[in-house]
Amino acid sequence: MKTLRASFGRTGLFQGHGATKRRRLRPTAELLEDRLAPATGGFSALGAGTQSLSTNSYIQQAKLTSSTPGGELNFGWGISLTADGETLVVGTPGGGPDSVPGSVVVYTRSDRVWTEVARLTSPAGAASSDDFGIGVAISADGTTLAVGSKSGLFEHGPAALYVYARSGSEWDLTQTVTLADSNGFGAWLSISDDGGVIAGGAAYADSVRGAAYVFSRTDGVYIQEPPVVAPNGEANDFFGTSIALSGDGRTLAAGSLESNHDYAGSGAVYIYEKSGLDWTFVTRLSVPRASSLSGKVALNGDGSVLLAGGSSPEAEAGIASVIRVYIKSDSSWTQSSKLTGFDVPASYSYGEWVALSSDGATALVGSPFARISGADDQGAAYLFTLEDSTWTQVARLTAFDGAASDNFGTQIAIRGRTIVVAAPRATIGSHRGQGAVYVFDEPQGFAVTVDPVSQTGYPTTTTTFTAAATGAATLSTQWQVSTDGGSNWSNIVGATSQWYAFAPALINSGNQYRAVFTNEANETVTTNPATLTVVKATPVITITPSVNPRKIGDGLSFQIDVGSNIPAARTPNGGVVSLTIGSFHVSATLENSRQTFSIPTTLAPGVYTVTATYDGALDPVFGSAVATTTQIIVRASSSIEGQVSATTATAGQSVTLTGVVTATGGVNPPTGRVLFTDNGQPIGFGALSPSDMPGVSITVFTTGPLTTGEHYFQMVYQGDSETFASASGVYRVDVSAPLYTATTTTLASSRSPFTTGGAVTFTATVVDASGPGHPTSGPVDFYVGGVLVASTPLDADGEAKLTTTALVPGVYTLIARYRGWDHIQPSESDSLYQFVSPAVVTTTRLISTLNPSMVGESVTFFAAVTDVSGLFRLWPGDIDFYVGDQLIATSPVYPSGQAAFTTSALVPGWYTLTARYRGTEDFRSSQSLPLSQTVNQTTTTLTSSQNPLKAGDEVTFTATVADASGAGRPTSGEVDFYIGGVLVATSSLDADGNATLATTALVPGDYTLIAVYRGTEDALGSVSNSLFQTVGAQATATASIASAARSSLPSPEAPVVQPVSTAPAARPSRFQAMRANIVAARAERLATRVIPQRLTTAHRWR
Repeated sequence: MKTLRASFGRTGLFQGHGATKRRRLRPTAELLEDRLAPATGGFSALGAGTQSLSTNSYIQQAKLTSSTPGGELNFGWGISLTADGETLVVGTPGGGPDSVPGSVVVYTRSDRVWTEVARLTSPAGAASSDDFGIGVAISADGTTLAVGSKSGLFEHGPAALYVYARSGSEWDLTQTVTLADSNGFGAWLSISDDGGVIAGGAAYADSVRGAAYVFSRTDGVYIQEPPVVAPNGEANDFFGTSIALSGDGRTLAAGSLESNHDYAGSGAVYIYEKSGLDWTFVTRLSVPRASSLSGKVALNGDGSVLLAGGSSPEAEAGIASVIRVYIKSDSSWTQSSKLTGFDVPASYSYGEWVALSSDGATALVGSPFARISGADDQGAAYLFTLEDSTWTQVARLTAFDGAASDNFGTQIAIRGRTIVVAAPRATIGSHRGQGAVYVFDEPQGFAVTVDPVSQTGYPTTTTTFTAAATGAATLSTQWQVSTDGGSNWSNIVGATSQWYAFAPALINSGNQYRAVFTNEANETVTTNPATLTVVKATPVITITPSVNPRKIGDGLSFQIDVGSNIPAARTPNGGVVSLTIGSFHVSATLENSRQTFSIPTTLAPGVYTVTATYDGALDPVFGSAVATTTQIIVRASSSIEGQVSATTATAGQSVTLTGVVTATGGVNPPTGRVLFTDNGQPIGFGALSPSDMPGVSITVFTTGPLTTGEHYFQMVYQGDSETFASASGVYRVDVSAPLYTATTTTLASSRSPFTTGGAVTFTATVVDASGPGHPTSGPVDFYVGGVLVASTPLDADGEAKLTTTALVPGVYTLIARYRGWDHIQPSESDSLYQFVSPAVVTTTRLISTLNPSMVGESVTFFAAVTDVSGLFRLWPGDIDFYVGDQLIATSPVYPSGQAAFTTSALVPGWYTLTARYRGTEDFRSSQSLPLSQTVNQTTTTLTSSQNPLKAGDEVTFTATVADASGAGRPTSGEVDFYIGGVLVATSSLDADGNATLATTALVPGDYTLIAVYRGTEDALGSVSNSLFQTVGAQATATASIASAARSSLPSPEAPVVQPVSTAPAARPSRFQAMRANIVAARAERLATRVIPQRLTTAHRWR
């Protein structure tokens, strides 16, 4: 939808800001009234209420619309005229959702006829949103054309200026100027008469201070000059909301909508003159408080007269809006007049658009929101002329076919005696906002004002041609006709009025007609010819069926009426009318414009297109025509009656159902199927078979064995291609049960007594009390202590079972009750007493047959399970053997109450084993105490070569390592020697399992020594006994060490090994603490080495 482009102010660009808020141009439909009224065979363009105006008369010469119709085209948003008024440029920016891309149309006038000679579209292939043609300006000589194009936001979207040059009848694009940020430029353009200067406003530049963009042509190329700005501009002044160039391109006027230097919202007009290459500020025009200069501006050819729209508080004829006229005298500008519309109410906008003739003596004021004959926003244009220094309104121009919301007067132009007014929001046909442009002309002297219009006529129907002329005191008219395309003309006898009316015949088609006017001086003027095309009228055919829809088999007829589409003296008659429906076709001669046809009753059901034609062959006035309608042939109705073989039955018996289907209005007996239902549920289908009676078919269906109760049967006929469906009534059959069969129920337990925690199954068995059979249906309820605990259906063996593990120790009384089924009687079992015992508490013990053991030796671990007293060994069950948390073996418990597993895969190390009894339904689970198993335990013995000895004497300490049995000795590994808890040397075992430490460094005193065998992967480490060494004094001592050990003993020159205390009580405690620490550290180190081996071995045990 196209709306005027911006937000506030006084012009068509700005809305709602300033002294007086104006209405927006709204995209509603029709406009304009004050139609041209016949006056002595002619027309006047002066509207109502102008009787006190001068007699100057402008005639609406043409109404131009787009040759490519569409909604929201805004045709006429930009208009511009050449100096001779013979070339008109119309901008069509489009912009609506259903609009075509923008374009610019060029028209030329020849002998009062306007012809479209060029249509320009965006070189960039613009879409409908690009607003190509939103601004247009053509030079006075018609050689240069400027076109504005915008896209995106009006304020800051991209814009382009396209410059075209005329080459013969073609327009060539010579230059394109693009602006990434338009600042509002492109909507309204002004051009000098020679096309050398193009100017446009950019009101949104520089924080809305505004600017004027000027492009000057040098050597055929337009160069953008520095922006022209207000010398005292401020933000939000909107300088450049209107721009005008004088014809000579030397004077520039720019409107500043919101310039507030005088008072808020007053507006101003700035005048500039070209001085060399620059634009020089001349003056700023402003108005008193409560007035404004906020409308459009216009300059005459030499820039000496300025029109500026605005408002005034003066109650001149009740008008708030005024047009001010400023005159340039020398270098100063003064207001000379204020133009107010003679019949313009203060309630609507006046002066939204202004135009000034080149000589500055004729002013045109657009008022697009004018209310005309009650039509809001239809719009008008007011014409003023200057005579003897006085401006006088000489005409109010409106569109002869104007309607509300056309906004006639949005764009205006005046050149010589030609005035152009645009109504860009006019609705054309069904296209809202398509727009139109009206051309007005002021005839001079004796001249034709209205030419006859070519038209289409019908035989025997009156056709009227109209023409008019002006400028004669006395006027005579003679109509002429040409039958040879205008080569020869002959007077029509008696056709001497300004209109010529007659009833043509087909032979008159192609004739041309014109009027020749003669004045009192016997001078003549001739209208342009109009061509008459005569065609036969198109009949209007009406098809009326006798009934619609119609059931198959019923009668059907169609009444065909053939009327006229024009106000003719007669109706169609004499031609042949035909009717077709399906494969049936019939024809007859039309009599008195009507014919009736009967249709066979055999048409199958369906939707038919009925076609009626009139050939018009023998009709001198009316031609051929065709019409269609829809006829529905529906299926016949049906009814179904049911019959039941019996109304009562015994369970297990069947009944026979009969359905009788009768078709009404059908051609054939009913076919298809009948659905049988029992209590609303489908139980089967039956196929229909024809009976001996016409239109009747029958089906029979036998039910299956019926169950006890009430049965409601219904039959539904599903219909066929010729017959509708129907349903029968409901038929009741009562089915009674047979004699009931007695039953016996017994209840048994799978285990009694049993231990709590185990599973027990209770089985209820139901049998026929009178024979070997048993029921297979019906539920059994299980009660424990009189409480219902479960319900289970009988299986094929006549049994129902309940299994549970939830019984705690105690005695339970159970009963099973069979509820019965259909004709089978219920029954109840005797009481069953179930004993549940508590589970036995067990104890598990674990022993090893060889501990410690050596690598490769077979070790058996026995686990024994007994009751808590230990007197009774228990079985069965399973025992799991664990090393740490790793399961290594599982063994069943044998009748001896024991389980065992044997292995020879233990690697050296210490192991913690447990045995875990899993338990059974009767025995609780238990776990043994941990068992420590040692593998490859060694013993270390420490001896001294002499004890006591004297200081300085050599002594050898020997550590002997043997296995646990003492039979074998390790031959690898290292032994650490400690004196007083301090590591003094490390020695490797020799082939005899010995490690030695020899030294002469001991000073007098008592020493406590131990040897620690570190162990290997094949032998565990061990710690020797404590050896107490006594060293006596010696006068002279020479210390030396001779050992295979890596000794840390000090040299004799710096003895550091001090004798330990000889207190007997201290030795064992210090030794025991030291030995415990050593053993613990050694065990931790060995554990980290043998754990992976142990896990591997445990895996092998499994």
